[in-house]
Amino acid sequence: MSEPEGKLDTAAIANVNGPAGEVLDWDAISWRAVEDDVRRLRQRIFTASQAGDLKKVRNLQKLMLRSRANTLLSVRRVTEDNAGRKTAGIDRRVITTSVGKVALVDWMSHQTEPWQARPVKRVFIPKAGGKQRPLGIPVIVDRALQARVKNALEPEWEARFEPKSYGFRPGRGCHDAIEAIYQVVKGRDPKRLWVLDADLAAEAATEIQGDTAVFAGDLTRDGVCEALVETAVAELGQLDIVVNNAGYTWDGIAHRMSDEQFRAMLEIHSVVPFKVLRAAAPYLREPAKKEHEEGGEVFRKVVNVTSISGTQGNVGQVNYAAGKAALVGITKTLARVLRRPAIAPVPAFALRLLFGEMADAALLSSTRARPERLLATGFGFRFTDLESALRHVLGRPKP
Repeated sequence: MSEPEGKLDTAAIANVNGPAGEVLDWDAISWRAVEDDVRRLRQRIFTASQAGDLKKVRNLQKLMLRSRANTLLSVRRVTEDNAGRKTAGIDRRVITTSVGKVALVDWMSHQTEPWQARPVKRVFIPKAGGKQRPLGIPVIVDRALQARVKNALEPEWEARFEPKSYGFRPGRGCHDAIEAIYQVVKGRDPKRLWVLDADLAAEAATEIQGDTAVFAGDLTRDGVCEALVETAVAELGQLDIVVNNAGYTWDGIAHRMSDEQFRAMLEIHSVVPFKVLRAAAPYLREPAKKEHEEGGEVFRKVVNVTSISGTQGNVGQVNYAAGKAALVGITKTLARVLRRPAIAPVPAFALRLLFGEMADAALLSSTRARPERLLATGFGFRFTDLESALRHVLGRPKP
């Protein structure tokens, strides 16, 4: 579907709808009528977005930005309804009087010049354990403009957004999330029993020596694997080692297993590692090629963590075994493909299969050894934990 002409980021916004020359009395406004006008227009945007009519969505959004009712409601929200209505930004200004609210509505209604948002005021909120969370506080004018734009954008994306997301969405809250979790885990034989606390990633990052970057996202969704790699490169400057170790199990007897169950394991254990490595390939190959031409040591590796279920099978894990077996094939193929001169004259990529008690690490290592020899050879090392296995296969660069 092609994107319609006419974006929301226009250079100027026309005067907001409303009677010309009217003197606004803030205390005499019929807020029920105002709320009904905004609600109906939001519903029209939502319906058009559901139908995929992007041209109509854009026209309705422009109408929302010019709506007098939307401007009134946005000003009321930031000056009366919001908990931070008396918290000032860098301009130290708050609006508490009816006269000030009318003046803000009048300015927003006749704004025709492009507006440059003011910097936010940075404050830090104490958290448990003595930590602090940064918070940005915009000036009151920016908050009102944001509220007006939110009413134009929010219904479009609500029609498309993830149905199991509950944070900062209209008509949803933590109680809805609790109810959804209960419905999934209730009963004697629930299919999913794992819970992820995303804050654990940030907490773990603080315990790692050196620079770290935290990224949260569903790797099975389109574009997320690519965003993961881009975030790592943007935060850390380069990419040297990739370890694919994400995943979970969803066990079941083969003849009772659903298509969803089977496909989910293939997606997370084989498709996701492929997407990550495809996105990471340019950041691994080009620097390795340059270093090789300069005669320097190349220390770039890819570790794909598989399982004995993928090589020997396991009762109740036909889906998991298929995903992990596919990962072995992906690793072996990449070990051959990435060294071909037709793609890039980089140092050969050697493959080792390290059979351990916890996991089998399939390694693509940028060494000068011939991969044909290493591919046919199994190296029988046993490790008590995955960290020891990774330390062994990754090694350390020469000083």
